[in-house]
Amino acid sequence: MLSADEHPGVFYFMVGIVAVVMAGVGLSLLVDRRFKFSSGIGEIRRDIISHETELHSLKLTRDELSRKLTGPGASLQTQALAYQELVGRAGAGRLHLAELEDESKRLRNAVSALEEDFSRCREEYRSKTWGGAIGENVGDLKTRAGREY
Repeated sequence: MLSADEHPGVFYFMVGIVAVVMAGVGLSLLVDRRFKFSSGIGEIRRDIISHETELHSLKLTRDELSRKLTGPGASLQTQALAYQELVGRAGAGRLHLAELEDESKRLRNAVSALEEDFSRCREEYRSKTWGGAIGENVGDLKTRAGREY
C-alpha cells in the first residue's frame, strides 16, 4: 500500500501523530493523578456533604438573625399574652386558695366539735360504768410472784 516509492512520508506522519496522541493521553493521566483535576465520586460526595452542613449552619444563622430582627415586636406580643395568661391563672389560684382556706376552717371546726362530743361521751360512759361498779366485790387478786390483794 504505502511503499517507499509512493509517498513514504505519509506513513511516518501517521505513526508520529498516533505516538504524539498516546504520549498526550499518558501525560494527561499523570497530571490528572498528580493534581487531581478530576475527582472520584467519593470526593464529590464528601464535598456535597460538607457543603450541605455548611449550608445548614448558614440557614440556622439566617433564621436566628431574622428572629432577632423581627423578634422584639413579636416577642413582646407573645410575652404580653403569656403575662395576661399568668395573671388570669394567679387570680384563679387566689380564688381556689380562698376556697381551700374556708374548707380548712370548716373541717377544723367539725373536728373540734367531734372531739368535744367524744370527750363528753367518754366521760358519760366512765361515770356510768364506775357508778355501776360501786359496792361490787371483785375478789382476791393473785400475782405470779405470789402476792395477794
